[in-house]
Amino acid sequence: MTEALLAFLATLAGLGDSWASQRLEALYTSGGSEIRKKFLALGFEMGSTEMLSISANHLLEVPISEIRLLMAGRWRRELTHSLSLPGVPDWFCRITTAIESHRVVDEQSHPSADLGIVRIGLHVSRIGENEIWDSMDVTGIPADHWISKVHQFSSSPSTASLAAAASAVDEAGANLRLDSPLFPWPVAAALQSLDSGTVTHEDLSKPSIVGDLQAWRSIEASWTGILGFKELTGDLADSIQGSHSFLPYAAASGRFVGNWSDESSSQWISTPCDAISECRSNVSRAGLAHLILTVAVHGRRHDKVPKEEIQYLKTLTEYSLAHEGSAELGWLSRLKSLDDETVLWLDHVGKKAAGRIWLFRAPAAAFRAWVSDFSLTGLGAILCSADLSSLNRTAQGKVRREWKDVRAGIISDARRCALASLAISSFAPCADMDDWRDRLSALAGGVRVGAFQPDEVVGQIHLSHDPLQQKLILAFLDSLDGADGLKYDVWERAYERLVSDQISVLTNIDFASTRV
Repeated sequence: MTEALLAFLATLAGLGDSWASQRLEALYTSGGSEIRKKFLALGFEMGSTEMLSISANHLLEVPISEIRLLMAGRWRRELTHSLSLPGVPDWFCRITTAIESHRVVDEQSHPSADLGIVRIGLHVSRIGENEIWDSMDVTGIPADHWISKVHQFSSSPSTASLAAAASAVDEAGANLRLDSPLFPWPVAAALQSLDSGTVTHEDLSKPSIVGDLQAWRSIEASWTGILGFKELTGDLADSIQGSHSFLPYAAASGRFVGNWSDESSSQWISTPCDAISECRSNVSRAGLAHLILTVAVHGRRHDKVPKEEIQYLKTLTEYSLAHEGSAELGWLSRLKSLDDETVLWLDHVGKKAAGRIWLFRAPAAAFRAWVSDFSLTGLGAILCSADLSSLNRTAQGKVRREWKDVRAGIISDARRCALASLAISSFAPCADMDDWRDRLSALAGGVRVGAFQPDEVVGQIHLSHDPLQQKLILAFLDSLDGADGLKYDVWERAYERLVSDQISVLTNIDFASTRV
């Protein structure tokens, strides 16, 4: 109810309603930390300049990891590239713009990594050339705040300022997998070393372990030409002590360069996989694994997966899911069959990372395995992120029997009940209001136990002009709240589907008779 009220008031305020603006101010002033979080989240998700302006004085309270979460609702909107709101500080504009922007990597002037099928150009801002921090206005930010510490390092890079910045960011709880590109690369590299345990906080003040300006300049000088995976999987301390070339991959941005090649050696996947398996940085390992999976999915989408590559792809998937990462399993669609070992592996990773794995088109063998044993709820979670419209009649019949057993109370596991409800709702409308209530309860319960995300439900429910199905989507969203991961763009997608369904009703008008 709180989100709905705030969204309504923000919409009115955006139309120039002064009463709504005053009411928003009053709610923010009288509310606690949860109200302030909702203001920021909805402000970005809706593009509400009023809500963001009201929140501006409290932006320093936002944890590092939540800045990116706030921006997640803005992925289809053009707010931050022209963020000139009254009272919004310079540092916040710079960071949020950097989160949404994508650097153009010049193939000639930046190093690249060779993945056999394609190369990826890598960009890491050198010391003194960081567009986020070098000219940032930090007026009014306390000296002990992590922003001040990072800005101090950017302005005067030294071992002492590195130690202060890395410690402050670490204490503020940055998500290294996602936030590393925001920081000057020595700070990001030091944070990765802390995370992997290769250095301690005491070590950060020792030039012999983490380096100094001269050492960092020397490392930057090695960023030329085509780098091997040893450079991308290295560690700051190892590089300083052993004079190895090193580029902190997690702090880099990049894009594929050159032409995709259909011809590659049989070692195209084994060589990088073996290299990153020895990587001591969990963050770099996860990021590189995600990169190689992307190449495996999109670079060879028409090829069969050689049997010897399957285990590498499984290992890369597990690496990619570390640090709350995500993984695309598109390579599964190129398998004609699934052995029992692969089925059990899918069930294992699906239970651990439901909602962070997606699969657009699942192989028929995967569906057959699931409908033969619905207790494989991890496999079911992965398949429910795919297109369920490809379920054949035999599979649909088994889903119907599973849902019948759920309704009869024979099956009580919340995940299994939820997946059965989602699967049957993707092809069969509710039979009556009792069926509708049971589906609603199971779907809401599925979100709460982590079986799937709300947007998966919105995308899967079959509408076909059926009022009960339309009502099921809205009631499902009404049953959730912010704690269930419900975002403004999920509502937006639901309304887009509903409007599209409603306006596509056949009118039976013979337009031929209206011709002049």
